Amino acid sequence: MRSMLNHTASFIAEKRSEFEKKIMSVNVNDAIFNFLRSSDPHHAFYQQKITEYRARIQAQFRVPPKVTVTLAPVPQPPREELGIIKLTAQFVARYGRFVMFDLMKMKDRQFDFLNPKDYRFNFFTKVVESYAKVMKTPQDFKKTLGENVNATTTILEGFFRLSSTVGRREENEILEMTESEWARIESEFFC
Repeated sequence: MRSMLNHTASFIAEKRSEFEKKIMSVNVNDAIFNFLRSSDPHHAFYQQKITEYRARIQAQFRVPPKVTVTLAPVPQPPREELGIIKLTAQFVARYGRFVMFDLMKMKDRQFDFLNPKDYRFNFFTKVVESYAKVMKTPQDFKKTLGENVNATTTILEGFFRLSSTVGRREENEILEMTESEWARIESEFFC
């Protein structure tokens, strides 16, 4: 009987009480279903089981409360550091990550933003990604880089020549160079 009570309570919890009336009407003379009658001593237990099953069903379909996640904006470095960060990002975007790795080896404090643990690193990588989308290194130049053993040294020399002017020039002047200006600088580097 207990098994029938549990199965019926589970079924009624899912299908609602109109099915309970149908079961009662079909099984009027069946003693196994006496718990459906309010006069039966097992009826209270049956009602408790329906309540438990309905609570489980509702818990399965309960929509969790909306969780709002607020992402902290990528902190922007101090204004006086933006010039060197953007110039470095341009060189990394144009010539490749080897520029970044060579600068990291130098252990110069002005390049601490290249360390992935530094708070400015995320900002730097976003700037590199942005520049990489708009800056294109000419294919013949990549070939020249591949053939030139001293290419890394030459590129870094050019980088340091330009970085020394970051403080003296207007920030946008050095950071918004056109393709022709890059070509002029590259011709100076490799001549």
